[in-house]
Formats: sequence, structure tokens, C-alpha cells
Amino acid sequence: MMLNVHLLETFTQKVFPKKSISLLGRSITLKCYSTSNVKWKFNHTKLPLKLVKSRGVNPMEYKLIINNINFSNAGIYTCQGEYNNHKFESSATLKVVGKY
Repeated sequence: MMLNVHLLETFTQKVFPKKSISLLGRSITLKCYSTSNVKWKFNHTKLPLKLVKSRGVNPMEYKLIINNINFSNAGIYTCQGEYNNHKFESSATLKVVGKY
């Protein structure tokens, strides 16, 4: 499953889709598109770099891959970039469903 988070350098941010639902145990790939380096946050807390994949095939694409999803992965994922000393953010919400 893929969830695209678009971060545009023109003060216009778009997230497609804004919400995503995943089943327990599945994987999800979050994508952020930016011409600058990005930082990922989960529920307003910066994610450790070891969890963040670098650019994808597209040089403007950054990926965050979450494997073996569980309920603690539900929340708001934010991609933050910076351009000309302006910070840009774009977010997506992940909901997790299923039974233990």
C-alpha cells in the first residue's frame, strides 16, 4: 500500500490521500516529493534517521516505509522540507484496523 505525501516548494502543499487505512501486519510506503531534503515526523515527533529511506528512483521522491504495521503506527505522518529559509509541511493520517 502506498500513501503519497506531496510537499511542494510554492507554499502549496497537497497530500494524496489525506487519510489511509491499513490492516495489521501489512506494510505501507509514504512518499514525499520535494526539491529539498526532508525530515519525517510522526505525531509531531521527529523520526530517527534510521527509519527514513533516502530518495527514491525519482530524485524529488523521499520514502518512509513502515513494515509489519501495528496499532502504535496509527497517527499523523508529516514530511517537512525547507526552501529559501521557509519551512513547508505536508501531512497524512494513517489508521490501522484489525484484530490481535
